[in-house]
Amino acid sequence: MSDQNTSAHSEFLNLSDPKLIANFLEISKNLRPVCPLSTGGYLLLDHKDIREAFYNRSLCNQPSRFSVLSKRNQSKYVAASIAANIPPFLDSDRHTLIRRWLAISYANRLKSFNEKIESIADEILSSMVVGSEYLLVENMARRYSVEVMRTFLEIEFDDQQIKSYTSALFRLFAPAQSAIEFEKTEIALNDARQAILNTIGEEKYNGSLVTYMRENCPAALSGERYEEIIADNMLLLLADGVENVEAAIGSVLIQWYESDLRPSELTDSFVRKSIKRDTPGQTVPRICSETLRIAGEKINPGTPVFLSLSSANALAEKEDYSFGIGRHKCIGEKLAISMIYEFCRRLLQHDFTIDTSEIHYQAQFGHKWIRGVRIKIVSLLK
Repeated sequence: MSDQNTSAHSEFLNLSDPKLIANFLEISKNLRPVCPLSTGGYLLLDHKDIREAFYNRSLCNQPSRFSVLSKRNQSKYVAASIAANIPPFLDSDRHTLIRRWLAISYANRLKSFNEKIESIADEILSSMVVGSEYLLVENMARRYSVEVMRTFLEIEFDDQQIKSYTSALFRLFAPAQSAIEFEKTEIALNDARQAILNTIGEEKYNGSLVTYMRENCPAALSGERYEEIIADNMLLLLADGVENVEAAIGSVLIQWYESDLRPSELTDSFVRKSIKRDTPGQTVPRICSETLRIAGEKINPGTPVFLSLSSANALAEKEDYSFGIGRHKCIGEKLAISMIYEFCRRLLQHDFTIDTSEIHYQAQFGHKWIRGVRIKIVSLLK
């Protein structure tokens, strides 16, 4: 309790603090709508300000010129090179070009993939042992999300490699790290890019994601290091499909378990509402490109501004900010919802208990990733 009061009183939030992550909505009620962060920059808490920020072109995706991720550092850092190739760090024409190409390629691949999601869920759940206890997110949901994305992208990396790669990519969305941590991130990102490049260099069957990405290559990209652009965007899809999905599975199942619903009442709508109530992706970053005033607070050029999706979801009546909105909406949303729904639906065919007595959250900047929840299988195929 003292930790919460301290955070609220000082109004300098640390978005990596697990205590804050666990109680964010309660703590944020007492804060001003533009709240300074301990890492620098501001967090927007009012849903109207957040909505306007999504459409304000003075709040950019592109890193500031002072950031290690600045495009001027592409030849110096792998992190900057990757940031220059993926939509979350791009603006204007290049953002539109790469986003449209990625969305079309992704949609084509997804058309024939849903049945594979179902079979992977069945395979993971069939390995469960009656009477055994598992970590819901770290064991079950992670095995499933990793296997689905491994199959979707057609990569052969082991689970540990994939987690190393996806964790490194998500660190790009957080404030600057120490030199030692940044070096670790650089190594992991370089390993990820090279591993994917080696994979996509192999012959792929017609209908694979890589095939669609090559077929849909915009002329404006053909003169660039196109294979690296493919690899970097595959890494983006991989990270989105593993990290937030495994956490969302945990959140949805906990909310269902604590409800009075029957298994047959688990719907796509319930999944979406559960994610909205307990958003795994809590914030999205922007960079201020010119002097702005938001809710009376002066924000100077180059200042990081983070949009609180969880606050927007809590206050907005109809809109759902869980996957972003407008041109910033997550490309992988449809696959993510399908993954979460199919796994939960199949798990609910079995009898199980869920123990949340040791629930906690990973110290991940701007995210709410559940850890420590246990599930025990009582009987199979009820």
